[in-house]
Amino acid sequence: MSDITWSLISHTNIGKTTLARTLLRREVGEVSDQAHVTDRSESHLLLETPQHRLILWDTPGFGDSARLLKRLRSEPSPLSWLQSQVWDRITDRPLYCSQLAMRNVREEADLILYLVSATETPEEAGYVPLEMELLSWTEVPVIFLLNQTGESSREVLTEMIRRWESVSADWPSVKAVLPLDAHRRCWLEEGVLLQTAISVARDSSRPALEELSDRWRRDARQQIDATVEALADLIADLLHHREVFEGSSLSPGAKKAARERIKEQIEQRSRALLKRWIHSHGLTGELAQNLESDWGQFVDSGESWLDEKRLGVSGIISGAATGALVDAKTLGATLGAGTMVGGILGGIAGWGLAGWISEKSAQGRHLRIGGEAMDSLLERLLFGLCVITHHGRGRGELRTPELALSWQSRVEEALGPTRERLIKVWERGRESGTESAEETRKQLTPLLQEIVERLLAGNSSAMKELIAQL
Repeated sequence: MSDITWSLISHTNIGKTTLARTLLRREVGEVSDQAHVTDRSESHLLLETPQHRLILWDTPGFGDSARLLKRLRSEPSPLSWLQSQVWDRITDRPLYCSQLAMRNVREEADLILYLVSATETPEEAGYVPLEMELLSWTEVPVIFLLNQTGESSREVLTEMIRRWESVSADWPSVKAVLPLDAHRRCWLEEGVLLQTAISVARDSSRPALEELSDRWRRDARQQIDATVEALADLIADLLHHREVFEGSSLSPGAKKAARERIKEQIEQRSRALLKRWIHSHGLTGELAQNLESDWGQFVDSGESWLDEKRLGVSGIISGAATGALVDAKTLGATLGAGTMVGGILGGIAGWGLAGWISEKSAQGRHLRIGGEAMDSLLERLLFGLCVITHHGRGRGELRTPELALSWQSRVEEALGPTRERLIKVWERGRESGTESAEETRKQLTPLLQEIVERLLAGNSSAMKELIAQL
């Protein structure tokens, strides 16, 4: 078995370990808002096949780059001199960490992932040219990764990339510039990184990377298909769910009781779906527990589900607002769970009279969910999916109101081209008994796959191309 190694490098306190956690989907290293938290290089398995492994190194951050570079420029053999020096990790920590980072690149790296903060312009990040001169001596290819991009528009992100590409042209070792926010990335962006790595890799590394990339693509296709399958199962079953009135069908109490039974079905099935998505996307342990517990916390707070006196829009807004408060109290430790759960439950709570349809059949009068309610439920679940698929294992508050607005817009854009076709599916649900839930599921699956793939790709042409190739 052969290893391909990537070294994650940056100036100190830019977010290397946070990004490593996000890529690895597990808690590694130590994350803190201070310089030189990581003071040793650590290797982690990122991806493997029977023949090859992709290893990610989390390295110490560069410290006093200017002083280090000044010393190295005076040496006839800079890297050899650097390897022979032993700096004290306590009294000269910046130089000690810089030495370890350079040693890792020289001894291990097939590719350097150099992380820069998108909150700084290239002109403000004066340490970058110094560190690129240091790294260029190793002759290892470099990919610039733009971290901390936030929820930037496509135009803003394009301009960020253009500016960093312009300055990186001065360093031949820099082969590409990609956005990869440790807090906000969609997991499919990792496939774009793999594609780019193949294109810039040395000839000796390319076959192994191609095999590893093929493995990643197969896993990605299975992940998307499983996500869509679970969503189609839920929507088809709820669309066909009927609750027969108990007692007199003219009794207001019979209708209310039927409605409450449907609400319970929606809550249980939606909770189970989100739990399935959370775990399938690698969000386990405390993160998953916090997210799942927020369902009960919100429901138990007295919020009324499916209150026909409330408007749908106000339900969504109040739900998201309540969720934002949950996140603010936990400093984002719940993965934006409050906003996700609050938005879903608040939106459902806003279904008005059009959310319910009373019908008569051979079994008697019954109640079922209407098309407006199905639209609302699908939107809320897709919002939750967006939160889960874009999760990064970072720290700090997630600025949930801004994320809620951004991701709600993404959901609307993803649903837009399929609205009319979805309405036809909802309408077929009116014909009780003429179409089975399985037939509806078959009708829904390609529509939902189109929606989910459009949601994941967003406005990125690279992501759209990647999904088309899966």
